[in-house]
Amino acid sequence: MASFFSIHNSMYQPRGIALFVLNLLLACFTPALAAEQSLLLSDGTELSMEVFPAATSEAKANILWIPSEYGVQEKEVQLVKQLSGKLSDRGFSIWLPDFFASWFLPATSENMAEIGHEPIQALIQHILHQGHTPLIIITADKGAVNALRALHSLQMQFAGSQSPLTEIGIVLLNPDLNISTPAPGEAAQYWPVASATNLPVFILQGELSPWRWSLRRLVSALEKSGSNVFTQVLTGVRDRFYFRPDATAMEDKAAAHLPDVLIQAMTLLSPYMGTKRKVAAIEQSIGNTAKSGGHQTDNQLPVYHGKQGKTLKLKDLDDHSRQLMDYRGKVVLLNFWASWCPPCVHEIPSMVRLKQKLDTEPFEILATNLGENPATIRSFLQQHPVNFPVLLDDKGEAVKTWGVAAYPTSYIIDKSGKIRFALFGGFEWDNEAAIRQIRQLLDE
Repeated sequence: MASFFSIHNSMYQPRGIALFVLNLLLACFTPALAAEQSLLLSDGTELSMEVFPAATSEAKANILWIPSEYGVQEKEVQLVKQLSGKLSDRGFSIWLPDFFASWFLPATSENMAEIGHEPIQALIQHILHQGHTPLIIITADKGAVNALRALHSLQMQFAGSQSPLTEIGIVLLNPDLNISTPAPGEAAQYWPVASATNLPVFILQGELSPWRWSLRRLVSALEKSGSNVFTQVLTGVRDRFYFRPDATAMEDKAAAHLPDVLIQAMTLLSPYMGTKRKVAAIEQSIGNTAKSGGHQTDNQLPVYHGKQGKTLKLKDLDDHSRQLMDYRGKVVLLNFWASWCPPCVHEIPSMVRLKQKLDTEPFEILATNLGENPATIRSFLQQHPVNFPVLLDDKGEAVKTWGVAAYPTSYIIDKSGKIRFALFGGFEWDNEAAIRQIRQLLDE
């Protein structure tokens, strides 16, 4: 992957792209007024959208903001307005469609999959017909799947002809290209369109998002068919940080600076736009939805089916080294958590109660913290005291070894060191069914 800071002079820039870069670099803030528009699709649906037009006589570039599975959020609209305010007088128009409202559907992942990529494809074609200008697509989370599918379908449609898709790039905010959340210990599987994509791609990845630790795998998948992929980790933020109702002060600050970060990302992508690209066929066909494993739906602990023999060696808050193998002869609950994760915080009291109930048994809980500094953890534990060791995984090594793809993730390990149960998501650990399963391991 090319150096993050060395891409400006890496290739010849066509005239339209050169102007695009210049206008980005000259961006300043000018208030923009949105216009309500609609696009009649082939199935008769009217796709409604807000368009923040360029404040110049003609658009020099277009930005298509594709909302995620959470729908159009008010804070997201404000963010688009801020971005337009910085770019409209430079000739940038921004398009913000509302797919869920157009289909009268609630905003869910399932409904996003049901709507599919065809409306995005139609909208991209509509925008390109307005004038042959550079187009940047910005989307987040699962919105990345439909966006990449739409672009790939258009690239296939125009393959071997004079394609209007040469001056296109995409910025992905915390993209979730996983077919489903993998069961604990299993590797994530990406939608096939990821490895068939050939575009300039910039990923803005939240440091505290579960997908941060698999970022290298995602980049490798996107690069497979020739995409130029660049990444930036956003310090101290989770996914959806720019519209979360529980946003931290650091996340609010990051959201305020996000328009400038997006402008920088678009500027850095621009030298890679304007190049005709080969298109690879999607290797396999998978339906639009897939089920995940390892998420408990009742009070039972799900049986673990993944790889055995995983190791763990970390220091605790008192700087003592802890190894999982030292707990042979005990049943161990290994929990991966963070203080900024609401489901993690919610389940901690039940873990404390579970430890109390099994206090005389050969049972231990090891709570592995996900990358927070000791001072932050100690401050949290003053408000939420625990009766078990807290381990520090500041470099994410244990997260990668144990295949943690969602927070919290927990494993139950028997006396011989074999993983017997595993799940992700918050859980009431002192419920009768779970305790009965753990006691069965204690009696073995």
